[in-house]
Amino acid sequence: METETLLKVEDLRVEYPGTGWRSAPFRAVDGVSFEIRRGETVGLVGESGSGKSTIGRAVLGLLEPAGGRIEFGGHDVTHRDRATQRQVSRRLQAIFQDPYSSLNPARTVGRTMVEPLEVQGGAARAGAVEKVASLLADVGLPEDSTDRYPPSFSGGQRQRIAIARSLSISPQLIICDEAVSALDLVTRAQVLNLLGDLQRERGFAYLFIAHDLPIVTYVSQRTVVLYRGRIMEQGPARAVHESPLHPYTQMLLAAVPVPDPAVQRVRRARRRATAVSTGTAAQPPAEGCPFAPRCPKVMSRCWTQRPEAVPVGEQVVECHLFGPSNRPAWVPSPVVRP
Repeated sequence: METETLLKVEDLRVEYPGTGWRSAPFRAVDGVSFEIRRGETVGLVGESGSGKSTIGRAVLGLLEPAGGRIEFGGHDVTHRDRATQRQVSRRLQAIFQDPYSSLNPARTVGRTMVEPLEVQGGAARAGAVEKVASLLADVGLPEDSTDRYPPSFSGGQRQRIAIARSLSISPQLIICDEAVSALDLVTRAQVLNLLGDLQRERGFAYLFIAHDLPIVTYVSQRTVVLYRGRIMEQGPARAVHESPLHPYTQMLLAAVPVPDPAVQRVRRARRRATAVSTGTAAQPPAEGCPFAPRCPKVMSRCWTQRPEAVPVGEQVVECHLFGPSNRPAWVPSPVVRP
């Protein structure tokens, strides 16, 4: 039996105002569609400026979409009034890259975490304090954490506080926006394992936003690869990582460093072959594929026609190299691994 769809995003478009009075709006997200099932982790991966965080903010209701549809729990929440937003926020939470910016340094951690329980959950003061202490213990923080102030915690500990706060009202979906990007390798691994353990215990879903494809593969069941506001490729996380179809996905994998110098040299050469420019000089076409200026396999129609989403096995790729017969027009190069 297929798991129920929790979040459904269809043809989402988000625009930012132009910088000048005559400037056209900038389209940061252009026709993105994906789903998240209950208890599932879906990873959004891409370079800076690909629209990952914009999608997360639109799902949270922090940005008004210019078009498309966002459905959460079977209800259309694309355009929310205050009452709808309050209902949705009880089931939808976020963990951001910098938890310190969302923690009031003049308030104890306990007081900061009690507030959403009192406002959203309607909990009594005594019960809320007890639940906060339990949540902080669940994420591995000491007993006296409720009485301490944010500056007294390390970066990893503050991220654990953010995780505990996101769990306080029992959400169904948590959006992790670069939640481990600012952490050192050891702390990052600990936080990722904590996120996985909590999901197995409580059954909520994640939308995991990151720029590191191996990390997304580690935590996700499915991966969505973004570039300049469009989906390049999506599918099961392991399949996207081990058999990338789109040249952009291959470039992302080639950019991941490995400890073996010999393998790293081969990967650097492969990366130079899969990205013909930095993309800063040539502007992407308005109607074609946004990766055209950087793609070594670019064709004339890549500049004038938007690629269709083509199923190839378990993956779906938006690239003119893959025809409507669902068979690749070329054989993907093997990924060099240590």
